[in-house]
Amino acid sequence: MGMKTKTGICAITLTTVASLFVLISFCTSYWLVNDGKVEDPKFIRLGLWEVCFRNFEDFRHQYDYRFTGCWWVFEEEYYIIFDFLLPGFFVATQFFYTLCMTLVLVAAFLTWLYCFCSRDHDKYLLLLLSNGANLVIGGFCGVRQAPSHNNYYKLNTIPLSNLIHSASEHS
Repeated sequence: MGMKTKTGICAITLTTVASLFVLISFCTSYWLVNDGKVEDPKFIRLGLWEVCFRNFEDFRHQYDYRFTGCWWVFEEEYYIIFDFLLPGFFVATQFFYTLCMTLVLVAAFLTWLYCFCSRDHDKYLLLLLSNGANLVIGGFCGVRQAPSHNNYYKLNTIPLSNLIHSASEHS
């Protein structure tokens, strides 16, 4: 049994930690944040699924409506600024990070199976190869690239620290 070996314990521990980090970065709304260099910023922060504005008005559409607060990126009210809010690279990032999250969950299940599989089983090598390939593909899908026009924003590289910052902000 894999669980009784050091390899099995290490696999379960690392898979749990990696899955937790991927889950936190998947859910956090601090992927792109204002760096504080602009006075009275209209853009506060952006996550994969949430965007925060403060009295934002789209300069291309002179609407009477100003966007304020944090909302889901697919909210119906944001329909008029979808081209600004969801450019192609961002939709691709959402897709590939969702794929990454799915593959990491599958890899966690395969790692759990590894712990109950012995080397005597016929499918042992297939399980190891599929789990390794799944983790590698999931890792490549989770790579983030900075947008080319990030003059006043910084790309967060440690979403966990931002989650802690958010929790301390709200307490």
